[in-house]
Amino acid sequence: MTNFATNTNPCLRIIKYRFTFMKTVNWFQDIPSKYRNTPFELSIHHEKTHGQEVKSGDAIAICESESPKFNFIIKAKYDGYYYRTEDWKRHLKYDPEEHIDLKEEFNGEGTSYEEFVSIWYGIGGICESLQEWCDKEYVFSYEVGVDNITNLRFIHMDRYCIAQSRHWGLKYLASGHICDIRLQIKDDMPSLSLVVPTSNKIKRGDVVYFCDSNSSYLGLNVATIPCSSNGNAIIDFKLTSGDIDVLYDNEFVKIVIVHKNNEQRHTIENIWGGNHPGTSWSRVGLEPSQTTFKRYITAYKRALQEAGFTFEKDAQNIDVADVKFDSCFVYLMCDSKNGYHKIGISKTPEYRERTLQSEKPTIELVCAKEYPSRKIAEAIESALHKVYERERIRGEWFSLSKTDVMMIQKTLQ
Repeated sequence: MTNFATNTNPCLRIIKYRFTFMKTVNWFQDIPSKYRNTPFELSIHHEKTHGQEVKSGDAIAICESESPKFNFIIKAKYDGYYYRTEDWKRHLKYDPEEHIDLKEEFNGEGTSYEEFVSIWYGIGGICESLQEWCDKEYVFSYEVGVDNITNLRFIHMDRYCIAQSRHWGLKYLASGHICDIRLQIKDDMPSLSLVVPTSNKIKRGDVVYFCDSNSSYLGLNVATIPCSSNGNAIIDFKLTSGDIDVLYDNEFVKIVIVHKNNEQRHTIENIWGGNHPGTSWSRVGLEPSQTTFKRYITAYKRALQEAGFTFEKDAQNIDVADVKFDSCFVYLMCDSKNGYHKIGISKTPEYRERTLQSEKPTIELVCAKEYPSRKIAEAIESALHKVYERERIRGEWFSLSKTDVMMIQKTLQ
């Protein structure tokens, strides 16, 4: 969900939310008709948790007003997975006159009435599948820029926090995590910082291994004395593009710290705990942590490219490939039960097909074409949606003729 603000009225700051899921949930549509002309203030009690599967007709939240005294239930209009936002807390007052003023102001910004209601009174949305929910939940933010003093590039990026682990003697950070991984640019070079408690006595000469379930695939040597801060040890490693590709291409199951003096090894299992210290563990864990880490690496690759980064050759003069974008597919699927077709995008359309089939077995993948980046795939998907706008049934589903299907198949060859 992307948010932006306008201040066309000095007495009113309108915060607009562009929900990226198509099926929004708002409390305005369920207000009993006899109270539509009465000001009131609501309290909302959620019945469904963030990420919980819902069926059409399920109670999502209960809304209560003290003056006048009444209550009503917000019910799911679709099947899917509930995506709860925190922004609903801002707008729990209803005033008929303000509602009209807001509608006109939003309309002046080019927002339809339906969008205005979803934006201003929204409490979340319903994602069509768990995959879609995960695509919206597991997002890593970053900022790219140039330091105005040193003139060096920087990346300020969310951390990858490991929350808990079956480990050998490893203690917790003050944040409650086992360790933090920070990808950034340091001294104008891509780098990885590992943050662990100082009590684990990691020191120069030790080796940090990234491992899958069977063996290690990347070893990073602790070349300098770790920095200490607030009881934490911070170890910096410079990365080549080859290192970054290896981190992406393999399944990150655990970190093993091997000490040079053969002390007991420390094992840190990859159980993701959020983007930053204090992340609620109840909001994470609906996809494998290995998949979430790949998202983290993908975001880092994108940040490096936006920073205009080019890699130098390593010490052995081996050519290092440029950072690569994650590929993405545009696909066409068909529901054989009703004949409707779905035009969408996915990194793995076969997996997307299986997730949809788990909800509706009659859905089948017709064709898919791979593009070098998600941005390009989104552009192709958007163009196809515009071409067949009149055939749209809902969301990404269309009622297509045989000729339409053949045209799309030709496009996606």
